[in-house]
Amino acid sequence: MAAHYDGLTFGDAQALAAIATEQPMQQGRVAARLLINRPTATETINRLERFGLVERRHEPADRRMLYIHVTDKGTDVFNAIFAEISSMEVALHANLTSTERKELRSSLLEMRKRLSLNHDD
Repeated sequence: MAAHYDGLTFGDAQALAAIATEQPMQQGRVAARLLINRPTATETINRLERFGLVERRHEPADRRMLYIHVTDKGTDVFNAIFAEISSMEVALHANLTSTERKELRSSLLEMRKRLSLNHDD
């Protein structure tokens, strides 16, 4: 990821991906989606904003509502990261049998489910 944007952490990339695929998002939704607390989400969004990858915009109908949007630069970085991850995924799957791919997917989905359940406690 450093090749695409120096200084971007894995957490930053996760937040950028969440916002890019579901924008506009409120900060609380970013925290919930990433299973992190609100102050951590705020710090991450602040960092992405300093990098010029996202921007905060008020809702015109209700100025109290603040939404996070990905900038054009943020879209470019997200697309580059997504392409890199996709090529890694293809390379990983090339060495797995069909059964192994199904087992991997099932295991990852189960891990995601358990992480989500643990976050709600």
